Amino acid sequence: MWHMGEEIELAAQSVGAIVGALADDSNALGPVREYATYIEARLHYRHLPKLVERAIGAAKKINESGLPRRAFNALDEPLVTAILEGMTEETDADLVQAWESLLANVAVAGGADVRRGFPEIMRQLDPRDARVLDHWAKDAKEETFRVELKDRMPGNRDGAALGTLTSLGLITPSRTMPTTLGTIHDDGATTITGYTISELGWAFLQACRPPRASRTPS
Repeated sequence: MWHMGEEIELAAQSVGAIVGALADDSNALGPVREYATYIEARLHYRHLPKLVERAIGAAKKINESGLPRRAFNALDEPLVTAILEGMTEETDADLVQAWESLLANVAVAGGADVRRGFPEIMRQLDPRDARVLDHWAKDAKEETFRVELKDRMPGNRDGAALGTLTSLGLITPSRTMPTTLGTIHDDGATTITGYTISELGWAFLQACRPPRASRTPS
């Protein structure tokens, strides 16, 4: 059970952490603090320690990127709110890093493009789903991410992960259709022969990685 003094101190820490992640160099801190207080009020107190930790983690990624911060009034507020709320609930260490990177990319000019749908995708990913996608993406490059993935899964085949990643549009199954000479059977009896990372999947992966100064500004 929280004591009033602890609640006040924790609220102040959470507001300070959000300000540290989102404030640019314009010294227009009033609106940022008001927004941070709004976010703090939306969350249960038990989530605030995680919010502090993860906002600080995002701020570190922002500073390490070397990229300039966006002005606060240039941020997509519904997107930022969805990220801040989602990141406080995550317990998997790898997904926490991805949430922090989403926030960092939103906050800088020249980071990866972060769409409003990305926080909802993150919420639906099981850590096992994310590991499958990340495993496939490790050697992928902008020019080659569409290469067929086939059997390169980490460990045993995870059909549930394949189903989730496909339903979210992050990967696309490659299919073959049975034929006879001169005839194509279009009866739905296709066979999945592999998968490719989709355009959406590639964009999502970039947004879940720490921002880098070498990125082309969005």
